[in-house]
Amino acid sequence: MTRSIALTSIALLFTLASRAQTSSFFNLRRPEKFWVLTHPFKAHKAYRISLEVRKACTEVAKDPRLDSFEHGGRLDAFRHCYWMSQLGCGIGVRAARKLGKAHEKSNYLSFKHAKTVDSALQDSNAVVMDLHNNEIGLQLAIGAAEISKEEMREKIIGSIQEGRLLRLKTDSAGKLLRCDGAPLPPRMPKEWSTQTCLIDSNM
Repeated sequence: MTRSIALTSIALLFTLASRAQTSSFFNLRRPEKFWVLTHPFKAHKAYRISLEVRKACTEVAKDPRLDSFEHGGRLDAFRHCYWMSQLGCGIGVRAARKLGKAHEKSNYLSFKHAKTVDSALQDSNAVVMDLHNNEIGLQLAIGAAEISKEEMREKIIGSIQEGRLLRLKTDSAGKLLRCDGAPLPPRMPKEWSTQTCLIDSNM
């Protein structure tokens, strides 16, 4: 029975909150597959939580305290932080942290194969941003089992307004900028380290 449950969990469509489309287990990159295989029981719950977070991010995108930028913006920061907060409460902080790291490793592999994530080609600063925001979410999850989802959303938005999270510098249209405010130069296809600029989320 244990093996049956594990195989069922692995075979489930596993939607990650920061992915625009649903991916099956067999379409995941190696680091995420490894996480699912080593957490077969938690994978099912992580799947359900990720679906709920995805829906919540669609709703919060309308909040004027954030922005609508899915790559590098405050909405992106909120998404990662909220995803980890909910996973931390649902499957435990340690397992959630490992999943977050596996996801970022998968993003790097996607970059190496010239595949976009959320319609954007990832870079090193985007990973630093995501891992930082993930960690804030995990810290908020500690001892927060009784906090409602609405309260957690407000805590995260408050953290964004306080500058505790990170985002990438953009213009008003969401186009990425260098730290000096200049537009990014053309990017080479295999350029992982770019001139994007990490800034506090309240800037």
